[in-house]
Amino acid sequence: MKPEHSRSWELGVEQQLGGGATTLSATFFDQRFVDMIDYNPGAPSGAPNYYNVAAADANGVELGVRVAPTEPLSMAASYTYLHTDVTNPGFDPSSGALLAAGQPLTRRPKHSGRLDADYRVRSRSTVSVAVTYVGDRVDQDFSTFPFPRVSLPSYTRLDLATELDALRPARGAPGLALSIRIENVLDHPYQEVKNFPARRRTLLFGGEVRFGP
Repeated sequence: MKPEHSRSWELGVEQQLGGGATTLSATFFDQRFVDMIDYNPGAPSGAPNYYNVAAADANGVELGVRVAPTEPLSMAASYTYLHTDVTNPGFDPSSGALLAAGQPLTRRPKHSGRLDADYRVRSRSTVSVAVTYVGDRVDQDFSTFPFPRVSLPSYTRLDLATELDALRPARGAPGLALSIRIENVLDHPYQEVKNFPARRRTLLFGGEVRFGP
């Protein structure tokens, strides 16, 4: 059995406006996946049951904008459109197979986006906000035979983070940076994989010892 392979190309353009305060970007991409591995339930006893048989395409566009209206504030937004298609099916020819011809690859959202904002407070701390959107995507319910295709609903997640330079390095003494991050602030339930709920609201604390130049 060989490893899976892919061939890809991308074409991007970036343009700065307002003396560099605003940056626009667009990237077009195209990928070809070959030698994808699929399971053969009909393999003879003792014989290998995984083979390189399937292939798929993926293509789309990524759009982005970054804005820094004032020195302590910066904002960025991105959007991705993704189209996937199985071009060579695996061993299961049915429409409900994991690698069925003409079906999209599982767990790849067609639409996704992200919004970030960072604000520097008095050069000692940073406050960050991130909003992530993931659109509908196809998955399979492996808890029910014959593993029907299902649609995972879209979700939006809000994350907050802050970092404080509690002690700055000075005269050979190390400094200390403290951080707090809250993931899924609104405690929104969602699943990235069918029947596997993602973490709900999560609070993370951290510290970093830093040495000066």
